[in-house]
Amino acid sequence: MSRLKKEFYRFEERGDGKEFEEFLAHLFKACGWKVTTPTPSTNASDQGIDLILDSKVAVQAKHYTNSTGNKAVQEVMSGLIYWKKHGFPHLKWKAVVTTSYFTHQAIELAKSGNVVLKEGIDIEELLNGKLSKKWILKMPKRFLEE
Repeated sequence: MSRLKKEFYRFEERGDGKEFEEFLAHLFKACGWKVTTPTPSTNASDQGIDLILDSKVAVQAKHYTNSTGNKAVQEVMSGLIYWKKHGFPHLKWKAVVTTSYFTHQAIELAKSGNVVLKEGIDIEELLNGKLSKKWILKMPKRFLEE
């Protein structure tokens, strides 16, 4: 089993939000992205963006066991606007990645706001297949069919 898979299953059981962000940073680097955190300090407000990929993709990470709702989608949408004006003018794409699953309302809001959603099952699928930079830019088909 790959190091990333072991890391994912280890923190999924007992990890926290910060560990999930660190895992995603490792995962995105393995996919070929340059990963940046928008704030130099963990005490500073990230304005809804945990990771920025190649200065173009804003990512909100949510380590939840229950459903992930509208708030996470709203945070990444407003966070992109903020960080686009505060150091990352080339931000274009938005994504929310969760260890759990999204509510129907979050999916509807994401579709209307062009936010890509990735659930725990999508992470597992990526880890069991070929790591790809494009993974974070594509909304899973199951959400588009709703």
